[in-house]
Amino acid sequence: EPGITTSYLEWNTPQTIFSGVRPTAVYNSTDSKKYEVWYKTSEGAANLRYAYYDSTWHGANTNVSGTLDAPFVMKEGGKYYMVNYGSSDSKHFDIYTSDNGTSWTDKGTIYTYPGGWYKVDNPKVLKDDNGYKMYFQMKPTNDSNAKYYIFMAETSAKSMEQIAYDAQQGTKDFSIVGGHQYGGSVLAPGAEGEWDSFRVMQPMVFKSGNKKYTMLYTGYDKYDQKGRIGYATSDDGIAWTKVKVSKEGYDTALGINSWRTSVVKTNDHLVLFYQNGSNINKTWLVSAVDSSNQMTLQPQEIKPFFIENDFAINLTPGDYKIKTIVSPVTGE
Repeated sequence: EPGITTSYLEWNTPQTIFSGVRPTAVYNSTDSKKYEVWYKTSEGAANLRYAYYDSTWHGANTNVSGTLDAPFVMKEGGKYYMVNYGSSDSKHFDIYTSDNGTSWTDKGTIYTYPGGWYKVDNPKVLKDDNGYKMYFQMKPTNDSNAKYYIFMAETSAKSMEQIAYDAQQGTKDFSIVGGHQYGGSVLAPGAEGEWDSFRVMQPMVFKSGNKKYTMLYTGYDKYDQKGRIGYATSDDGIAWTKVKVSKEGYDTALGINSWRTSVVKTNDHLVLFYQNGSNINKTWLVSAVDSSNQMTLQPQEIKPFFIENDFAINLTPGDYKIKTIVSPVTGE
């Protein structure tokens, strides 16, 4: 019976697809471009890149005018919508539209950071029953000791096209839920001694088969600052419960050195795309498996990879014996 998986279980050796960091992906069930991915070649790269998969991977530069590193892309009604920084700074999110995924138009701002906060980052948008929810991280100051918290803003707009139109008219549809202070965050760092006691960031929220909200997020403590992907659930998308899913020392969905998830639903499973490396600026390929359920790491080039699994069907917290297959993405 499918349940949550951890990185300490049975894995197959992954294969490289292309170099890059900070991925966001869409899946097309009928289009020849089965998977489309937007990413950066490195943390310091000036522009986003785009790749798609039919029977092999193809890549091209994009011309997104907001070149900072917080892209999220979704497809609705045959059109592409990107939420990214505005073209001038990292203190607001703009919405971009595209007919082909490579030529983008900035339609305007949909959310501006609140006064008293230094930065907003890493938006992810979820279409919900009554509109849209947008999850993102906020940092109060530029101090290296400042923590990240995850917040949520929502809108009752009925389509991304409406959100883009309103932004072009100067209306910001998204309003923050719970307020701007720490108590308004939907997910906060854990208590002292917890693996995510310093920062929680890079949220990815989706609906599972039982209609619950599921969040994968990156967290780490102040001492080793090695990212791990945590897991939380919610009935309403606002009140979240962190779930303990690993018995190997960390309550995480994916183990040490995991960062920045992007999840897409295919016809019969989920595809999870993420980075693995010693820190967010240095991403390595995870390679190999052994039968003792201890994952072996083999540093390679800066290359992320896909994981195919069905861990979000029932999301049983106590189920630790789910086999995960790590493999190159196919068009099937």
